[in-house]
Parts: sequence; C-alpha cells; structure tokens
Amino acid sequence: ILYIIFTQFGTSSKYNNVAKKTNIAGWNGPNDPHILVAWEWDMEKGEAYMKKIEEKTGTHITITQYVGFCVARAIHNMPDFNGRLGFGNYYSRERVDVSYLVTLNGGRDQTIVNMENSDIKSLDQIAKELNELVHKANTNKYPGQKTRGFLLSFVPTFLLEPILFLIGYITTNLYCSIPFLGARKNEFGTCLIYNVGLLGIEHAYAPIPPTANPVLLVTIGMAVKKAVVVQDEIKIRKTVNMTLSLDHRYTDGARAMVTYKKFVQYLNDPEGMIALDEAALKAAEAPKATNEIHQMKFT
Repeated sequence: ILYIIFTQFGTSSKYNNVAKKTNIAGWNGPNDPHILVAWEWDMEKGEAYMKKIEEKTGTHITITQYVGFCVARAIHNMPDFNGRLGFGNYYSRERVDVSYLVTLNGGRDQTIVNMENSDIKSLDQIAKELNELVHKANTNKYPGQKTRGFLLSFVPTFLLEPILFLIGYITTNLYCSIPFLGARKNEFGTCLIYNVGLLGIEHAYAPIPPTANPVLLVTIGMAVKKAVVVQDEIKIRKTVNMTLSLDHRYTDGARAMVTYKKFVQYLNDPEGMIALDEAALKAAEAPKATNEIHQMKFT
C-alpha cells in the first residue's frame, strides 16, 4: 500500500510511467553479446518501388512498412536463422513474424505490435495491417494491452522483473500463451523494428530487449539528403542510417553477414529479389513433381 501511494501519488509518480517501469524491471547490466551492423542506405531505388506500389494500390507506404516487408522477405528462406530458443535448443519457425515498437501518449510510453506471416504478405497488405495495429495500440484496443498496462502500472519493479522474464520464457521458450495476462506465444516474432527517425534521430544503435527475445532488431534513422558518389559522380541522394542488432545465440558473424547482404539486396531491388526467390522455389519443387509423376506411372 505504501509503495502504491508513494509511486502513484508521490513527487516522482509522473516519471514512473509504464515505459520507465518496464525498462527498470526488464533490463540488467550489459552481459549478453550482440552482433552490430551499421550502414547508410541510398533510398532512391526503394523509394521508387514504394511510389510504384502507392500508384498501383492507392495505399500510402512509409519507410517503416517498407523495411518490415524487406526484412521479412530476406529471412523467409533461412530456417537456420528464423527461429526461437527453447530448453537450450534451437527450433525453426515456418513463417516470419515482425514486430514494431510504437510510441504512445506523445512519446511518454511505448508498446510493441506484432504482425504475423509478414513474409507472405505484399507491401500494401503490410501497410494496411500495420496502420490498423498502430491505431488499436493508440486507442488501447490492441490484444492484451489493457491487462499488461494494469500489470505494468501497479506491480512494483522488484516483482515486475521476474514476472516479465517468466512471461518471456513461457511465451518464447515454452511456446505457450498466457490468456489471463494477454500474452501470446511468439509475441514478438523473429524481428523487431524501431524507427528512431520519427524522433528526429539520424543514427542509433538499439539493444535487443531480453524479455522479447527476437533474433534481430532493425533501427531506422531519419532520412536526410547527402552528397554521395554514384558511378564516380557526386549526386544528392536521400539516405537513411540503419543498424542491425543480432542475438549471437542464434547466429555467428558469417551467417549474420549473409542476412545483412540479402536484406540490403531486398531494400535496393525488391522486384528482382522476389523473382529470384520465386524461381528458386519452383526449382526446388520441380524434382518433387517429377517424382510424383514417376510414382503415378509406376502405380
């Protein structure tokens, strides 16, 4: 009772919001290794593709939505990377779920929304669905948001820390949902995206939340115009600083670079990469179809 009175109505109560309490309870000292990758992305080709989709579908496309589309496609056929940990073992996922960090209440609080099966959705589908998820989060209608909000607001941080880690362990390691807490299995999926450019930040490195357990986190900086060298000529281009934070438990540096390169290829040439993936899928299915035909003839 004294704790609630002091934290909710005391002089420091205005600073003990949900985001602040989650940070205190959910983080420890830096003892887990991350693989960090940073680069400057020339937006010209990606922006042209976004405009093409906008004209075709009438749906406005943002950088955040485009990055979510590209990263999901990039790790679609990487079962050794798209997975989860449980009981000290690695388990691959069939689909790629992508989460997005959303700011609420004018930046005072934050929440995470999750989009399932992002790797098989078109860019305009991702844009429409993400807009709906963000709207639900801003109106406190996202699944489990009210329950979690109550828990995070009134539970003391020294109790909240083990609770958050237990929830993360059950939903990720045990792959089970906790309905009465509004926590779903695979709550945060494979990838978490945070657009710090919306806060006016050009470049940032973000750590992976230990209670969320995504494989990687993508940070998007603010788009700015810069002079860049293109085919030995200086041109003014719109660029974005991007960073990847990867959990070293899932991958090593060499495999991380494969993921990074494929992600960049999708950012720069999504149509070409989609065509390559579709061709590879058809080539992989061809022997299966041939075997089925032979079996039918034999029968």
